[in-house]
Amino acid sequence: MQQVPIRAPRHRARRPRADRQLPVGLALLAVALLAIRCGGDDPGAQLACSPGDTPCATRTPGPDGQSTGTPCPTSPACASPTPSPSPAATPTPPLTPTPTPTPTPTPTQFPDIQLLDAPNPDNPQSRAFDIALETAQAVILECVQDGDDQERHRLSSPPQRDHHLVLYGLKADTSYHCDAAIDGMPDRRSNDVTFHTDPLPPDLYSPVVSVPPSDPAAVGYTLINYALMDDDSWSYSGDRLVILDPLGDVRWYYDEGGGGDVEVTYAGNNLILFGGMANTYNNPTLVDLDRTEVFHAASSQLVDYEIAGTFHHDTGMSQAGGTIFAMTKTKIDNIWRGFIIREIDVATGDVVWWWDAYADGVLAGWLEPGSEQDLDPYHANSVQDRWENGRCYIYLGMRNLNQMVKIDYETKDVLWRLGYKGDFVLLEADGSLAEPERWFFHQHDAKREGQYVLVYDNGKTRNEVGGEEYSRALVLELDEEAATATIVLEYTEDGWFEPIWGGLDLLDNGHFLIAIGHCPLCVSTPRTSALIEIDPAGNVVWRLDYQRENEVFYRADRVDGCALFHNVAFCPALDDPSGEEASSNHGGDEVRAAPGPRGPAGGVSPSSRPGYPGRRDR
Repeated sequence: MQQVPIRAPRHRARRPRADRQLPVGLALLAVALLAIRCGGDDPGAQLACSPGDTPCATRTPGPDGQSTGTPCPTSPACASPTPSPSPAATPTPPLTPTPTPTPTPTPTQFPDIQLLDAPNPDNPQSRAFDIALETAQAVILECVQDGDDQERHRLSSPPQRDHHLVLYGLKADTSYHCDAAIDGMPDRRSNDVTFHTDPLPPDLYSPVVSVPPSDPAAVGYTLINYALMDDDSWSYSGDRLVILDPLGDVRWYYDEGGGGDVEVTYAGNNLILFGGMANTYNNPTLVDLDRTEVFHAASSQLVDYEIAGTFHHDTGMSQAGGTIFAMTKTKIDNIWRGFIIREIDVATGDVVWWWDAYADGVLAGWLEPGSEQDLDPYHANSVQDRWENGRCYIYLGMRNLNQMVKIDYETKDVLWRLGYKGDFVLLEADGSLAEPERWFFHQHDAKREGQYVLVYDNGKTRNEVGGEEYSRALVLELDEEAATATIVLEYTEDGWFEPIWGGLDLLDNGHFLIAIGHCPLCVSTPRTSALIEIDPAGNVVWRLDYQRENEVFYRADRVDGCALFHNVAFCPALDDPSGEEASSNHGGDEVRAAPGPRGPAGGVSPSSRPGYPGRRDR
């Protein structure tokens, strides 16, 4: 049978003469398939096939009307080419290859981000999130308050497949929406998650901002012990540890250890340290932001006249780190009270150093003993260690003596006494001799900062030396060689007299934080507790006032806005493109292990700068 030339697919092929003819649709399909198999998609090309329809070669008409071609590389050789009956035609220009489409990205190249959240049962002002990825990627989580984009939290996590993130410091009774993104790919975001935080307990109130901060980030957070004092007794309800933001919102609370003479400080690494005397004695304790107890000092007895477990007034991390300074009560001859300063190793719980007011003070000739007429001769209420020229010293405040004393850590000797009837001469700012009533009386929170001494001067018994009873924040510049103390700053207010409680701290920016803890049973003049920040000139730059007279606290501690939580409003560095400040493990200084040979940690010794005390490093 004669071979039938088949033209290009756009031309209808002649049907072979046979008894059974192919339907038109099938014939066209066959033409297209043969064209694909032989690569002949050029309309000017002709395809020749063997009698068995095996593809042979692509034939293109030459100048003489004869077709030329090359055998198909994947086809068997065939018979002599069949001359093309087509007339001479103009050669067709070569075809432009069809571009290969870009493949759709796979989940491995751009992982799908599935964000799951759950309440944190240990802390109602936090939220836990889980993110599962197909490959290890760094992620950034953001949560924003509905209707207020100023309330924004940002937390990053390093490259890994499974991420578990916890946001702390959320506002109570507030709606948030959150999503996550691959770090460096902000357009690749997860599903949205929404939730509403629980309200505060009904007996926990927020203070009012009386003087708003010019820069909330410069204020950061403030940590206090909080309670409601009973109207007619020295007992408390609703006692808690509380962290406040610059606008007075409660960002964290812990349901124990609140009211009364309880010291609370930030110990770094997201740990809160507290201890002292409230409804019961509180042994020095460290809790984390999940409100889990991670350390609790034991109630041991160092001498037979010590009252085991009677920790009171002050608890603070040592300057070197890894140990805690605290105080317990003693009862000498079963009559009068003394005290013991303890240094406790956080890692082991062991007492590694102590100073006994009776053995190291009275018997050594540094202190006068108590008696039946003087049952509480010292009333120690503050203790602090400081490293000076490679040597450690202890600064001890004793309220009933109106004095702060300096103790050599190694020898346990009392080196000097600062205060009324002490070893220093008090000078006014102009260098003139100050009157006796210008000293501090029944003070709290006395501490050494560089060449300065900070004192919350309660002022009780000032009237015994010719003055009036009033309270103030007082800063003295000390010259130990000349034995002089010069008043360089004092701040007071009309009607301010609080016979007990209170604190004064030096801040990193050179300002001072005043904690006015009001005792409604101690004075007849109505007043409320307050937190005040003043600059070195005594100007108030920030103030929070509580609204109920029975809302009380003892002292306060300032925490940098980037050391706690992940709130961009109080730590703008969280928006740093490097993401370093947004890391999930930022949290300030760590609680370090106790040093080997007794000595300061590198870079932690007190610093000083012209005109201001050195920064507080506790």
